[in-house]
Amino acid sequence: MYPSIIPPGTEHVLTLYSAGHTESSKILVRFGTLAASLLADFQFRATGNAHLQASLVNGLVPASSNPAIDQFAVPAYLRLNCLTKAYAPLWEELTDTKWTPEVPVRTTKDRWHTENLLNAAVSIALSVSAEDLVMIYRTQFPVLYQRDKTDLVDRN
Repeated sequence: MYPSIIPPGTEHVLTLYSAGHTESSKILVRFGTLAASLLADFQFRATGNAHLQASLVNGLVPASSNPAIDQFAVPAYLRLNCLTKAYAPLWEELTDTKWTPEVPVRTTKDRWHTENLLNAAVSIALSVSAEDLVMIYRTQFPVLYQRDKTDLVDRN
């Protein structure tokens, strides 16, 4: 699964699912952060469903405040998604810092490290040990594991 943030006014085709939150962009971004983690991807895959439906999304861990999520995972998720100035208002609202072109993580190696930070923070928030996270990564995502072992060269 590849949850992403689309700026206001953007449209998409019906082959995508999209969600919004009328009360708080913080809640929506926290959910996106959790959904972007390997643990959520593993949880969705473990159901055996071929399509992501509301019942699966509702079963994801609650999007309540957690220091590991709010201080580490959310900023990592935002740096992976807030790639252009169109995201500046969201970045500035949630981080209280000015968005600049240096904010996004752009190189392959830096994105890989940022994804690892996000996964580690979500794992800590959900009380999943580092050993269990690594086991899930190696056994449930073998293609990703092999690619990461052999293809961590930045070609940008």
